[in-house]
Amino acid sequence: MRITLPSFVVALLTACGTAAPVPTVVTPAAHAETETEPPQVEEQAGPEVQVAAPAAADPDFESVSVGALDVRGALDPAQLTGPIRESVELIGACYDEALTRDPSLAGIVEVAVIINASGGINAVNARRGIDRDLDSCVVRTVRALSFPPVTGGGIAVASIPFHFRHR
Repeated sequence: MRITLPSFVVALLTACGTAAPVPTVVTPAAHAETETEPPQVEEQAGPEVQVAAPAAADPDFESVSVGALDVRGALDPAQLTGPIRESVELIGACYDEALTRDPSLAGIVEVAVIINASGGINAVNARRGIDRDLDSCVVRTVRALSFPPVTGGGIAVASIPFHFRHR
C-alpha cells in the first residue's frame, strides 16, 4: 500500500536533501489485497490548539500562540499539544530576541514537520515566515522536540502555525 504525500511534503523532503525514497506504510491485510492501488488520503485540518505563552512581565509586550494544526498520518493532533506547549516559552524567547531588532515585528511562522515512527523529527522547514532569524530560531526549537510514536509506524506530517503579535 502506498501513501501519496501532499506536495508541500515532497517539497520539504526535496529542500532538506532527503535522497532516500519516501517511506511507505504496509499493513498485512492491505498488502494481501493488492500492492498496486494506492489508498485515497483525505487532507483535513486538525483542531485549533490554543497554547498561550507564559505571562510576560509587561502584559503589553508580546504574545505567542499556536493556530490550527494540520496533521496528516496516523497521529492525532491532540498528541502534539504537549510537546508544542512545552516549546512555547522557548519560542517566546526567540520572539523576544527578534523584537530587539524590530520592535514592530508580528505575524505567523508556519513550520512543516515530518515525524518518524518513533516520534522523532525527520525534517523541519519554515513554510511561511516573517523574519529570517526568528524563523530559524523557531525551526531549531521545533527540531529539538519529540512526539509520541506514530500509530502503526510510518510517518506523520504536521503543519504548525505560530502566531506572534503585540497584545
